[in-house]
Amino acid sequence: MMVDLVPLIQDIYLEMIIVLLAGWALWKSLPRDPCIEWDVFGQAIQQSLSDQIPDGTKNHPLMLLEWDQVRLHDTNLYEILQRRLSGTILVGTDSLTKHWGEWLGCKHVSTFIIDDPTSWTDTLETVLDNTAERFVIIAQGTDCQVWLEYLHRSPAVRDFTGAVIFLAPVLTQEWLNAHFDHDQMDVEANISVPYFVLSQSSETCISTPPPNSMGWKALEIISIHNVVECYLGADRTLKDNEWLAHCLSIFIAKRKESV
Repeated sequence: MMVDLVPLIQDIYLEMIIVLLAGWALWKSLPRDPCIEWDVFGQAIQQSLSDQIPDGTKNHPLMLLEWDQVRLHDTNLYEILQRRLSGTILVGTDSLTKHWGEWLGCKHVSTFIIDDPTSWTDTLETVLDNTAERFVIIAQGTDCQVWLEYLHRSPAVRDFTGAVIFLAPVLTQEWLNAHFDHDQMDVEANISVPYFVLSQSSETCISTPPPNSMGWKALEIISIHNVVECYLGADRTLKDNEWLAHCLSIFIAKRKESV
């Protein structure tokens, strides 16, 4: 009795195609690192906002934006950033939160008691109007550790977090070693959450953890070292916050258009 091999071969072929497509879909879902040298880009932004000609970068600061437009109070820069960061909700007790929100014309909330984060989720829920909005969390010094631990135990908030800003952070290395990884800080979206870490030295106690066993990355640390253009302490001036609002808006917009 002869067996018709054609249907069998067709079934095997179909199963192979399904497996390949599933593997391709999984590979496509993994977060990709933007092809940007953040150190070089950051240096160029710092130079431009200080009215210097940037060097060492060939990329545009943002699409349809030239480097000579990256200036404090430039109208075109402001309009582009306002469009790119629509849907942003700035969150934190740091003074930058209010200044940045008022300058950019976006939602901002700073009515938190830093020593009692238990009610933060309720507060955040009241300002979140639609699923397209994303929190940008701002913290300074020792408050960075408080927010980090809150995000660790609040996966729903992490899913709606678009970026985290740490200014001169003071963090617990032991806690980072135990909890700050892509599995414990996982997010529902297939885009990793950027953590912008600003410091006035070339070293920081936070770095991007290695990918997990599946190649997944829920975190990306973007360090902006040697910030000398402004003070990063909690008692910074209005001028300092103005510079930070411009600088960080460009960084977040660049990161969003690169993934």
